[in-house]
Amino acid sequence: MVSGDERVKVVTTIFPIADITKQIGGDHVGVEALLPPGASPHTFEPTPGQVKKLVQAKLFVQVGAGLEFWVNKLLEAQASKPIEVVLAEGIDLIQDVGLEEHAEDQAGEGSVHPEREGGQIGNPHIWVDPVLVKTHIVPKITAGLIRAAPQYREDFESGMAKYITELEALDEEFREKLTRFRIKQFISVHAAWVYLAQRYGLKQVAAIEAFPGKEPSAQWMARVAAIARETGSKVIFAEPQLSTKAAQVIAEEIGGKVLILDYLGGPSFSDRNTYIKLMRYNLKTLEEGLQ
Repeated sequence: MVSGDERVKVVTTIFPIADITKQIGGDHVGVEALLPPGASPHTFEPTPGQVKKLVQAKLFVQVGAGLEFWVNKLLEAQASKPIEVVLAEGIDLIQDVGLEEHAEDQAGEGSVHPEREGGQIGNPHIWVDPVLVKTHIVPKITAGLIRAAPQYREDFESGMAKYITELEALDEEFREKLTRFRIKQFISVHAAWVYLAQRYGLKQVAAIEAFPGKEPSAQWMARVAAIARETGSKVIFAEPQLSTKAAQVIAEEIGGKVLILDYLGGPSFSDRNTYIKLMRYNLKTLEEGLQ
């Protein structure tokens, strides 16, 4: 057992990445996520105490692609910086394909994931695809841990191999269950699920909010309701981090219901307190809504 003082201090931006890092690093790492439970990474602003934790870390892991728009300026202001891993680098990011009508109807109101200063541009929710986690995110985090603490290379590589086996089992669960889905198209509050949809043959046909937390126009609300009728959708997938008000209005209009998908989870949720549990929770919710 490694003592707290000897553990590699790692800070991540969101809980799923923190848990993945813990699974790989084991007792050699002390990991903390900056984002508190219930907060959205799209609207989050770190406190001075959280900034202090970040600059004291040996390794900092962020998603990138504009998700943590507040990070770059925060790091630039620090004289001492941790080793940084940006997970979206090297991934062919989805440009919100299939949501073009949203941009047209919300013209002048911003895009689903607007351009940020520096880095790649595209949909940042790469961790909702278990295969991308296996092939890209886990190896990238492992490489960062080895840079931060090369003396533990063997243990980190062993942790990576074990966790990849768990991710392969998760991928098989998704493939086996999604083949039985009667409905393949869905609507959600924002475009958080396009990587999962692309991986498993689903299609997110509309997102209610152009940007998380931005209230949709009446024109777009009417269009989403029309899309729901056209596609036979009776379920609107909302998120615990965002208001369900617009989703409830549309669900009532189409005679449907609102179900909660969660792309962040957290240690306080017994059914979502690891990345694997979080994705199984989402699979169960998708089953309920699309079968």
